[in-house]
Parts: sequence; C-alpha cells; structure tokens
Amino acid sequence: MLWGLFSQNAFRALQDLMKEVLVAVDGVKHLFEALSVGDQEKVVTIAKEISQTEHRCDEIKQNLRAQISKSVFLPVDKRDLIHVLSHMDSLANVCEDLGVLLTLRRMELPVFLKDPLDELLQRSLDTVGKAKEVIAALDRLLETGFSGHDAVEILKKIDEIDHLEHLADKAGPIW
Repeated sequence: MLWGLFSQNAFRALQDLMKEVLVAVDGVKHLFEALSVGDQEKVVTIAKEISQTEHRCDEIKQNLRAQISKSVFLPVDKRDLIHVLSHMDSLANVCEDLGVLLTLRRMELPVFLKDPLDELLQRSLDTVGKAKEVIAALDRLLETGFSGHDAVEILKKIDEIDHLEHLADKAGPIW
C-alpha cells in the first residue's frame, strides 16, 4: 500500500516519449524531402507513419499522466513534469499536423523556398536533438539528487536549447 504512493521512474516514460517524438520529427524531415522531389505518394505514406507515431506518443502521454496522478511522491514537482510532457506531446502533434496539411492537396515546393525551409527544418532538428540530450540525462540527475556537475551540464544544455530555439524562430517566417 505505501509503495503505491511512490512513483515509478517517470523519467523513463519521458525518455520513451522522447524517442517516439524523435521518430515523428525525423518523419517530417523525410516528408519535406519527398515534397521537394514531388513524390506525393511518399508524402502520403510518411504522413501516415507520422500519424501512427503521434498516436503512440499519445498512449505514452496518457499512461504517464495516469502514473503521475496516482503518485504522491515524485522527485520533481508534478506541474513541471506535466509541463515537459505537454511540450513533448505538442512536438508530435505539430509533426502530425504538417503531415496532414501536406496531404490535403498536392503541393509543390517553390524553388525559392527550399533553402529557407531547409534551414528552418535543420534548426528545428538541432533544437529537438538538444532536448533529447536533456531528457536522456534525467536518470543521471535523479541519481545525483539534481546537484553537482551533471546538474550544471544540464542547465548549460537547457540554455543551448533556448538559443537554438531562438535561431529556429529567426529562421521561421520566410516571407
């Protein structure tokens, strides 16, 4: 009975979610590659794969939320955990939305948009990749009590994420 008050390692579930989010994000990269060469069939196939991945993300998210709500003792504030969970879920949702938008009608990527779009995509991939590093390090932080060298390194990575996100924002609107 008492054991049920303590959470299983919620960070592992976050790490599992991050792996799926990365699959969805990588799918967007392939989606735009197919779009740039005009392969509409591949765009549709990749969009379906992204949608399936987003569904797996939703399942992990729902399980983690249930786990969080049943736990009294967590190593971090529940609100912080739910905040991170929501951001990760929104990444998968955006990937799915892009896939759906690109399948609603046949589109061609104008040549003048290819380079700016590639830059935006790469900056976004860099940002998500750095976030993956932070999520992957959560187990180490738990082991060290969220202090010491590992904590300092994670804070540096979070600052890098902020910077990368800013660069992605600047590469954003291209018109």
